[in-house]
Amino acid sequence: VSYVSVGDGSVNNAHFISAVNLAEYAQHRGFKCPVIFGISDNGLCISLKGYDWLDQFLSKRMGMPIFTCNGNDMADVYEATQDAAAYARKRGAPATVVFKNITRRFGHAATDRQAAYLSTDEISNAYMFNPLSNVFHQAIEENIIDRNSLSKRFEEFSEMVSNSFQEASLEPKIKSRKELLNRNSAPLAKVAKKRGRKKNPENDASGSGGEKLQVMRKHMTRLYDELLTNSPDIVYIGEDVQHGGYYLVTENLHKKFPLRVADFPPDETTLIGAAIGYSQVGMLPILEIPYSKYLDCGGDI
Repeated sequence: VSYVSVGDGSVNNAHFISAVNLAEYAQHRGFKCPVIFGISDNGLCISLKGYDWLDQFLSKRMGMPIFTCNGNDMADVYEATQDAAAYARKRGAPATVVFKNITRRFGHAATDRQAAYLSTDEISNAYMFNPLSNVFHQAIEENIIDRNSLSKRFEEFSEMVSNSFQEASLEPKIKSRKELLNRNSAPLAKVAKKRGRKKNPENDASGSGGEKLQVMRKHMTRLYDELLTNSPDIVYIGEDVQHGGYYLVTENLHKKFPLRVADFPPDETTLIGAAIGYSQVGMLPILEIPYSKYLDCGGDI
């Protein structure tokens, strides 16, 4: 089961809407997509108030079960998330968990000028509300853990965080372009000076011993065929690639690799997001977007 966490303001984001659409589309097609969308509702998106839009959004847009809980009650949170995970795992389908009554104790970021849109009392009351402290008291009252053990665990986690931060801060800094490329870019493979297939006089219509000339798309199809054959972790995804695509670049490849040459819904944001997802699980996606103009739809990713 995969878990996606967003705030109530982020449900308006095109990336989130595309992700929800793809999950619901997969369920409709009968594909397994056990994903849980966790939405924290604190009624603020930086300075924009919620205006109860989240409830309207959930009732009209989400075509999946919605599990709601009080974000300040850990027992309620545990029950709701367990129910959502059980549903997603059993059905292989998406579900949503909404954490209500969340308080944002601090600003959205260090540069967030809360005083410009919140009153002094609102800022002070939010700061004084400590959800972690409430959880501790709840755990002690319900005999889940005693005060001394809890205090010890808290100190252990605090020390772990502090040590991790200190270790990260001592890592050597990148000081040159070369170091940056070595750290973030795959090494460039050496390319042989003489490229192409070996000359075969029998296949050379001109009799000069060279390979018969072909249009570029046929060379591309041959290359993708070789890649898919030699590397089982490669997938080729796009909007119309199963039948060959607009330019026949994937002609007949779906027949040979039915699960690895696949069509997706016509949304470039979805396609790019799916490619990122394939990469995160260790696969190598080849993503086809047939027209450069379509990149405008996903250019902010």
